[in-house]
Amino acid sequence: MVMDIFRDAWIPTDVGTLSPVDALIRAKRLAWPRGDWNATTILFLHALMQTAVVINNRCQDRRAWISQLDTPPADLLTWIDGLDAGPLPWQCATAKDRCPVASLLPETPGENALKKSSDILTWHQHAPSSLSYPETMIAVISNQFWGIPGGRGYREGCRGRSPMTTMVEPQDVDASLWQRVWLNVFPKDGWEARYKSGNTFEFPWKRPLTATAVTPANSHSLEMLWQTPRRWRIIVNDDGGVTQVFQEGNGRNYSGWEFPLTGFFFASTKEWVEMKMNPHIGFKEWASIAAGLNERARVPAVVNRFLQDRLWRGQPIRLRCFGWALGDAAAVGTWVDTVVPFYENVDHAQLQEAISMAEKVRSNLAGHLKGIQKYLAGESVKLYQLLETDFYQRVSTTDWAGWEKTLRTTARDIFWNIATLHRHDMIETAKAMSKL
Repeated sequence: MVMDIFRDAWIPTDVGTLSPVDALIRAKRLAWPRGDWNATTILFLHALMQTAVVINNRCQDRRAWISQLDTPPADLLTWIDGLDAGPLPWQCATAKDRCPVASLLPETPGENALKKSSDILTWHQHAPSSLSYPETMIAVISNQFWGIPGGRGYREGCRGRSPMTTMVEPQDVDASLWQRVWLNVFPKDGWEARYKSGNTFEFPWKRPLTATAVTPANSHSLEMLWQTPRRWRIIVNDDGGVTQVFQEGNGRNYSGWEFPLTGFFFASTKEWVEMKMNPHIGFKEWASIAAGLNERARVPAVVNRFLQDRLWRGQPIRLRCFGWALGDAAAVGTWVDTVVPFYENVDHAQLQEAISMAEKVRSNLAGHLKGIQKYLAGESVKLYQLLETDFYQRVSTTDWAGWEKTLRTTARDIFWNIATLHRHDMIETAKAMSKL
């Protein structure tokens, strides 16, 4: 059984199971039973449209891109002419290690975790014993896109471990799937100006593995949208379901890529590293992503385009940040999908001062919490969580009066609640609160 992932109807949506093109034309929402699969499908559709634009010479420039912001072209199906996934899409014929289909899912512990009995929180007894063919396919794509830990030899892809994906989307919650995807596609001239590549494009799962790293210098720039750092092969049962897959480590080894939907920061190792997905996006991360405030950070290319060119024609937009916040191969991961606002006019000087103030208070709070119990320092992130609405309102109105007092008062409340919960010495608690 072979499924044409570009043309067959296999994607569940709010209006039924559709092909990728029909989903873009007719649907508003995806309907997989998992949030990570819905997000992966958005990335899949984005990759498909960006590939069609570049390879099939569609949407040559900014003017053509703007003309299609609200409605997909009538001949959208012809955009993917010639794009062929081959007989083994998203699979590798050489994969030979048989394993349960649940191995594709990030919450399923690996063999090493089971041996060490370190999977106490993964509930592996609840792992599915069977998936449908479409479910298995999206699980494979998701595993490839996110670089889910899988043990030794399982590479992390061109964005490393736990990458944060940031996409521009309309503020209208009823926006079509097309609008959500198209806002993040570059016209052909824009893509080629940013990601120059003279190499011939071929889907990476159809190309032989090489001993050398896959880099922008030796591969087509579109490869990063279709990355395959893992090797999987699906075994379809006679009834069309899947209970087992083949896997193997050491897929394509990516190095030196700058993914358009992921931001980067300059690390202490003197190299650019992808922004990581955290359980909560704080004020600092938001400012780097949405305002380009941190000079030691690179905002995602698609967001940078909006910052520089204002391509949205005055339409209100927001940013969706999502991804797996992961530990090591034996740890439970957390899927995070959050929407943050985007403001056209931001006073950077005020914003920098406000964030520096917030980070100073948060750091001070973390230090005092650590004095109660070392592991409690991470609870300081509650300062961001509790003041998020207040912060964004101040950004939009540029009214920062009383911000420092609000920060300190909230920090004291957090410390008091945690200290009393852990029955910390009341005299020590009072002393600490006076320093917050």
